[in-house]
Amino acid sequence: MKNNYTLLAILAILLAACTNTTPAPTSPTPAGSAVPSVVTPVPTQTAASSTPTPAPGKVLFVAPDPAAVDNYAAIQGGVSKLAAASQLTLESLTSLQPANLLPEVRIVVLLSTPDNLSDLLAASPRVQFVVISQWPSLETHPNLSVITIQPEQAAYLAGFITTIISGDWRSAGLLPDTPAAIQDAFLNGGRYYCGRCIPIHGPIVAFPLAAALPAGSSFASWQNAVTQLQTKILQTVYVDPSISSPDLLKLLADQKLILVGGQSPSQDLRSQWSATVSSDVLTPLIALWPSLVAGTGGKSMVAALLVSDINPDYLTPGKQRLVQDVITGLQTGALGPLSIQ
Repeated sequence: MKNNYTLLAILAILLAACTNTTPAPTSPTPAGSAVPSVVTPVPTQTAASSTPTPAPGKVLFVAPDPAAVDNYAAIQGGVSKLAAASQLTLESLTSLQPANLLPEVRIVVLLSTPDNLSDLLAASPRVQFVVISQWPSLETHPNLSVITIQPEQAAYLAGFITTIISGDWRSAGLLPDTPAAIQDAFLNGGRYYCGRCIPIHGPIVAFPLAAALPAGSSFASWQNAVTQLQTKILQTVYVDPSISSPDLLKLLADQKLILVGGQSPSQDLRSQWSATVSSDVLTPLIALWPSLVAGTGGKSMVAALLVSDINPDYLTPGKQRLVQDVITGLQTGALGPLSIQ
């Protein structure tokens, strides 16, 4: 019995020894040493830049009287697309002063020649200017490119078109009285096609005819001029864009005349509209644009002639080919607007 108690005591001692956890030894810290601590790094913040973001580059589009510009909307739309493709913004103005030439201005497109052009060029030599100029052309400058239009050529072509679509040659033009070359060019364009354009039926008179009045003349004055022309019995009339007005066009349309103009017609006139004759300034501007964006100027180009809004019932495909031949002749110099040869 005594041996049993002794055995149980030994087993209890062994079991207690197995369940005790011996603590992990720690290394003693030397006397006088600091206990190291863990430091969490703080992210470094970059100070906000004090340099302002530069304004986007800008194109200024300047037209003192948009209503007087042939195809103004088409030109403005074309320049807007060019500016957007070059990541530039477009601002339209009716006048331009040196104060408008802020640092963000890169290109200025002027649809007429301003009186202060030399001041503008001198004020901002870094800005590229392009001016739509009537013949005779402006001289170029290191920061000035010029697109020249020749209204005499447009009048000559209008005279040609007005004549070839008229039965018995009965055509006329309503034109400004200055410059006088406009009237001469219109008449020469018609005569180029038929010489002395004498109709078969009366009243017998040499066509084409023309009425020329100062720009800004009253509607009553033009109404009287049309009445005088109609004594010769007209079929087709060209209206120069500088004297055109909705009232004048309606007057002609009410008389069942076929119309040729220098600006696109309203929808109610399209059935009597044969064609629009204008100067194409957008094509040369597109050709100049890469140089303008690159900051290089001093180039000169001539605007081509553009025939649009064609009604093939009047200006048939065959006659359109004749018109293209005349355009080519004018552009190459084979035809002169102030000569019928």
